[in-house]
Amino acid sequence: MDRCPTEFEDISCEIIITMGGLPLAIEVVGSYLFKKTKLNVWIDVLKQLKEQPHEDVQAILRISYDALKEGHKQIFLDIACFVIREEIKFAMYMWEDCGFRPSQGIEELVLRCLIKIENDDKLWMHDQLRDLGRSIFCQGQSPKRYIEPWIGKETFGEQKLGKFNKNQSTCTTKFQKSESKSTLLLANSSLISLDLCYSNNLKELPEEVGELQELKELLLNSIGITKIPMSVCSLRKLEYLVIESCCSLVEIPLVIGNLSSLKQLDLRMCKSLIGIPSSIGNLSSLEQLNLWDCKLLTEIPNSIGNLSSLEQLHLGSCESLTEIPNSIGNLSSLKQLDLGSCKSLTEIPSSIGNLSSLEQLDLGSCKSLTEIPSSIGNLSSLEQLDLGSCESLTEIPSSIGNLSSLEKLNLRYCKSLIEIPNLIENLSSLKKLNLGSIGNLSSLKQLDLWYCDSLTKIPNSIGNLSSLKQLSCKSLIEIPSSIGNLSSLKQLKLFSCVLLREIPSSIGNLFSLKQLNLVGCVSLTEIPSSIGNLSSLEQLDLRGCGSLTKIPSSIGNLSSLERLDLGGCMSLTEILSSIGNLSSLVEFGLQCCVSLIEIPNSIGNLSSLELLDLSSHIEFALQGCVSLIEIPNSIGNLSSLKQLDLHDCESLIEISSSIGNLSSLKQLDLRGCMSLTKIPSSIGKLSSLEELDLSSVELLDLSFVELLDLKNRTSLIEIPSSIGNLSSLEELQLVGSVLLREIPNSIGNPSSLKQLNLAGCVSLKEIPSSIGNLSSLKCLNLYECCRLKELPTSIGDLPNLQIIEDFRPWIVTH
Repeated sequence: MDRCPTEFEDISCEIIITMGGLPLAIEVVGSYLFKKTKLNVWIDVLKQLKEQPHEDVQAILRISYDALKEGHKQIFLDIACFVIREEIKFAMYMWEDCGFRPSQGIEELVLRCLIKIENDDKLWMHDQLRDLGRSIFCQGQSPKRYIEPWIGKETFGEQKLGKFNKNQSTCTTKFQKSESKSTLLLANSSLISLDLCYSNNLKELPEEVGELQELKELLLNSIGITKIPMSVCSLRKLEYLVIESCCSLVEIPLVIGNLSSLKQLDLRMCKSLIGIPSSIGNLSSLEQLNLWDCKLLTEIPNSIGNLSSLEQLHLGSCESLTEIPNSIGNLSSLKQLDLGSCKSLTEIPSSIGNLSSLEQLDLGSCKSLTEIPSSIGNLSSLEQLDLGSCESLTEIPSSIGNLSSLEKLNLRYCKSLIEIPNLIENLSSLKKLNLGSIGNLSSLKQLDLWYCDSLTKIPNSIGNLSSLKQLSCKSLIEIPSSIGNLSSLKQLKLFSCVLLREIPSSIGNLFSLKQLNLVGCVSLTEIPSSIGNLSSLEQLDLRGCGSLTKIPSSIGNLSSLERLDLGGCMSLTEILSSIGNLSSLVEFGLQCCVSLIEIPNSIGNLSSLELLDLSSHIEFALQGCVSLIEIPNSIGNLSSLKQLDLHDCESLIEISSSIGNLSSLKQLDLRGCMSLTKIPSSIGKLSSLEELDLSSVELLDLSFVELLDLKNRTSLIEIPSSIGNLSSLEELQLVGSVLLREIPNSIGNPSSLKQLNLAGCVSLKEIPSSIGNLSSLKCLNLYECCRLKELPTSIGDLPNLQIIEDFRPWIVTH
């Protein structure tokens, strides 16, 4: 979905409110609901959340954990207990050996915002998520066991190696951080993993390392060697060779191509390495080649095109690299290509368009790159394209519009970029668009950053977009004051910016603005008084702004305002009298304003108002204003009011008799007004009233009511006996009350009752004999009352009964 559909906006706000605006909970639960298109799923999650107190963050977060597959749960627990802040690649070996399919699991955890991969490829998770994982791990464990896994690094090492090495007849040797070790003697032919990382004084490896024929993993990070012994290339079972940050390493053996089982070769940050032998093209099993930050590397051998299994190629920060061989287009399995910060790279070969499996292409900070080949449009699998800080790039080929799978496009700080091709609108899968130096796009009319979940700031240069009419953002924590320069802006949506605390006063300069949406900005504490300058504003939506304590009096200056929604502003204590100046206001929502005590008398001046809602659901209403005691007498002046919703106003004691003056009122909802002791008789003057809902309201003082319409109340189980007090009742509609099983005996008291409609009451089993007292009854509708087996004999005493409709067991005529 490109954005949250209209039918999901209300429940989104209610979910945010239910979680108390907790940013971590919103992020995790929101990620779980992402792409859930069935409303019932959202409703089920909301019910789960309502069962948990706001303070119980772990219970809320566990909803997302419980939805994981078993293998993915184990990966989550491993990260929380053992490998948090450790490099992902070594944990991946462990999980692969355990059969957990870690690539899929890690992607799922990242998408659900349960973990993050930091820039240095280390695993990270929020402290509360870490504590959740550890508490789950501890369930059912004895105290001795559950305090051990994360206490010290030694325990972590043992746990990790214990998982990796499942075959007890083999051995794993770890000399990590053995800084004093200068020589190494090897005599264990069954060794499968040798870890010499950070053994800084170790200057060379013995040739005997080639005798470790069972070796699968050789880790040489940050040691002092200048070369790799030739014998290493005889290790036929070697799958992982990691030589990261060996700053003195100048070359690797010419026969490295003999490592037929090698899956990963990591040479990143070997800053003295000057070349790669052409035999590298013989590594038929190689899946990952990492040469990141090899600053002296000037070229890549043409034979690289022979690596048919290669999925990841990292050449980022190879600052001396001037060109990429054409043969790169032969890498049919390549999914990730990193050329970021290759500052000397001037062009990309057109053969890149042949990479049919490529999903990620990073060209960020290639400062000498002047153009992108048009063949880039052939990359049908490409999901992420980073061109950020390509300072010499002046244009993007129009073929970019063919990238049907593209989800993320970064054009930040492309300061020489003159325009973005129109065909960018064809990128139907695009979720994140980063345009850091966007100020040059003077003709841009619409900027939708809705799915840029990581975008927390927009640049000051946005104020230069003189033609911009629509701006939508989601995760911002601040708004630049330059936004006030957007003279053409008509629509500003800042939905769910949960960390946004203030709006710049310059917003008052947006004289063309018609719609301002701040729904779910739970940290927003105030609205600047300059908002009163928005003479064109028609819609102001502040639903779910739970920290908002007041509305500026200048709001009364918004002469064009038609819709104002303050639903869910739970800290709002008062509405200023200036609200009465909004002569164009048609809809006014104050639902769930639980701290609101009174409504100003000036509300009676809202001559155009059609909807006033005070209810408790996230719709439009005065719903759920649980502190509201009375409605001002001036409400009777609202001659245009069509709908008044007072649902769940639990403290409301009385309603002003002036309500009878609401000549246009069609719907009046008083459900759950438990303190209401009296309904004014003037309600009988509501000539346009079509629907009156009095569920959970005692009917004792409604003797004037002539029509009671309760049709299609599918949850109605019983009728209160007090219905017998409705002495003026002439018509009672109970159509479609599918759960209604019985009618109270008091039904025989309203002597004026002429019509009783029970059609579709499929659970109704009997009619009380007191029905024979209804001397005025003319019509009794029993259509589809399929469980009703007989009628009381007293029905024969009804002298005026003319119609008994569709009573199927027999035909009765009178």
